[in-house]
Amino acid sequence: MISIFKKLINLLYENSCALCKNNCKDLIFCIDCEKKLEERKEIYKKTFNEVNIYSWGFYDGNLRDSIISLKNGKKKSAKFFGLKLSVFWSTLNLTPNDYLVLPIPSHKERNKERGYCQTELISKEFAENLNFRFSNDYLIREKE
Repeated sequence: MISIFKKLINLLYENSCALCKNNCKDLIFCIDCEKKLEERKEIYKKTFNEVNIYSWGFYDGNLRDSIISLKNGKKKSAKFFGLKLSVFWSTLNLTPNDYLVLPIPSHKERNKERGYCQTELISKEFAENLNFRFSNDYLIREKE
């Protein structure tokens, strides 16, 4: 019963901003909310065991809320984030390589509740946009 209710709500709000719920036909976020997503002004990089990790934005404010909306059924926002990350990646001017994109697995119960894994949706979009290989078979969530 709850699943049907969620689908009905998603249908009603399909043409609304994932954050403020204002009408924004054919967009995931209205222009005002998209401007408020906190992108980093400088390239942020950390290295762990010779693996470089880059960050596009701060998990705070509207960016945090928009990711929560993705977790709560606004699956179309995965395309938005995949595109944003692809554009960001292109600005890094890295040496072309045969990259493999791996999503960080979510908790099995969360995936079952949602019917999808948000990191997988974003990662697939990102990989497709940049013609990178994608796999969700290499990382396994051990912590429950």
